[in-house]
Amino acid sequence: RLATIAKQKERIAKELQEHLAKLSNFVQHWQPPIDGYLLLNAINECVIHGQKRLKEEFQYKKEMLNLDWNDHQLLKKFYELKPNEELIQLAQHLWEITADEQKTKEQQQILEQRIYLKRLPPKIDQMIDQLLDDDNRTILYNRFK
Repeated sequence: RLATIAKQKERIAKELQEHLAKLSNFVQHWQPPIDGYLLLNAINECVIHGQKRLKEEFQYKKEMLNLDWNDHQLLKKFYELKPNEELIQLAQHLWEITADEQKTKEQQQILEQRIYLKRLPPKIDQMIDQLLDDDNRTILYNRFK
């Protein structure tokens, strides 16, 4: 696997050098003339931005994989304790409540972000906050009924 990665890295570096040479040749012949240094910096910024996004996606997927593994281990340990049917149902209910709570928090964050980006008037912000508070109270009340 490491050998394959090393070969891919070498191939990409070689192709990059070839494309840079072609770009340099094209820049010299373009009309009106283009500053090659400026163009190179613009390309580098685009690549860096793309790599940053890919790195963030990779980190997110890596973190989710770790969380999934942890969840699996916890479930395995729970069932190794050989709980009775009542405990299993209680645990499943607790897991559903926790999942619902997390979904609600995520939806609230998304809504808050949308509101912030649209810069709504303060009265509308207060109205939405009140609705969210009422919704959260209702959810909590129904959970512990």
